[in-house]
Amino acid sequence: MKYLKSFENKEHTKGHFSILYSDIKNLLPKKVSIYTMGGGGDGGGNYDLTIGEITRETDILRVCYDQNTVNKTGGDVTADGEPDLLEFDMHFYDQNGKLKINVDVSYGDAMISSFSLEKPNKVNVIHYTGFGSNVDPDTHYGICDDSIKDFIKFFNSFGFTLNPKDFSFIDKYPDTYVHENIKLTPLSSDKKILLVNNSKPQESRYFNNLKKYCQNRGIEYVSGISGEDVDRISKNQNIVGVILSGSDFRVTKPFDEKEGSGSKRALEILNCPILGICYGFQTMAKHHGSEVKPCDKSHLDNLILTDFDESHPLFKDVSLDNTPFSFAFNDIVDSCPDGFKTIAKIDDKIAAIANDEKRRYGLLFHPEDLQRTYQVLDNFVAMFDDVRKEQDALKSGQFQIESYLSYSRRLKS
Repeated sequence: MKYLKSFENKEHTKGHFSILYSDIKNLLPKKVSIYTMGGGGDGGGNYDLTIGEITRETDILRVCYDQNTVNKTGGDVTADGEPDLLEFDMHFYDQNGKLKINVDVSYGDAMISSFSLEKPNKVNVIHYTGFGSNVDPDTHYGICDDSIKDFIKFFNSFGFTLNPKDFSFIDKYPDTYVHENIKLTPLSSDKKILLVNNSKPQESRYFNNLKKYCQNRGIEYVSGISGEDVDRISKNQNIVGVILSGSDFRVTKPFDEKEGSGSKRALEILNCPILGICYGFQTMAKHHGSEVKPCDKSHLDNLILTDFDESHPLFKDVSLDNTPFSFAFNDIVDSCPDGFKTIAKIDDKIAAIANDEKRRYGLLFHPEDLQRTYQVLDNFVAMFDDVRKEQDALKSGQFQIESYLSYSRRLKS
């Protein structure tokens, strides 16, 4: 294409690619559609922004898109609860004779993404929002599908061969991208974790969040509901840990004998580490002799623990004094079971128990609900044989690639 020579003419400016081509604005998308979730607006939503000011320097291209909110509302740039401006700053330069582009994307005064492009199709993600982000895990700013395709067309005009999958970190779907840095070491050999599903039919959000955790951490798992499922799975699979899910069922108001039967059976026959969450915690406490009572009211909120044992391994690397946990409960454990100790409270209510000898743990809160509290689940998984050592090696950059390749081959087989 005729304009490519202009972009790659090094005589114009040594070590850089020219972006002074006069028709560059014709290559850029004329509008950008975005989706926000948990951002400035009430619950987020879809917004269309049109191309505005374009600034070109020797090697930097700045492109602004706006909603024209200022003109529509007499100067109020956030009249709809959202910033007026979306800006792309692109730095074009030569890296060993090949074009590289560094891109920063800002929405209002927030940096929503930073990445670089290297030929032919390498995308290096530096910053992003949503799941796994160290900066913005609970908010999400995404570009809609057609607009991503428009930008890919723009970048590919410079000789790249990019496709929409390369931009999952900035698309409108909050769960499509998981950065490699937050994945844990997959369980070695044929080891698996058992997720016991205590859900009411059609109400499985707690269980689905547990599956999402395992999938995003690269942990192989199997699931079961009934006691028969647990019997079968324990005979046919190498189960190294169990998580008993939460539920909209209530221990104090059972509908029938079948509900919670998978958790009860796991507590009866399995000797590996077991973590009970909310309903699973209450089932565990009752199994070990404690009474479960109705609470004075329903609790559905993100709350900070009021009392805790920060030295317990389950809370390693968790800032308990300022970390809100997701609570959703109607029943409470009246007293700590024999052989267990209380390791956390919320006001006067038992929020976590532990029996380190039996390797059994219970939580009233839901660490699977929020990415920022995944560390509690990470710490539980680290209690499995040899997993802590592998996880620490991965996080410090010393994880052996052979282990990951072995895991990948098992998934494909």
